[in-house]
Amino acid sequence: MFQELSLEARREMARVFQPKRVLRGTPLYALGDRAEGVYLVREGLV
Repeated sequence: MFQELSLEARREMARVFQPKRVLRGTPLYALGDRAEGVYLVREGLV
């Protein structure tokens, strides 16, 4: 997904991304919620 980005761009993304762990069944957002970011799933299913 990020292969086409420059090394500098990937480093900047790594700097601003914040890992977040959630338990199975925990909602990430609900219909009507204001967008506060983007979720990239490293492991598991959505």
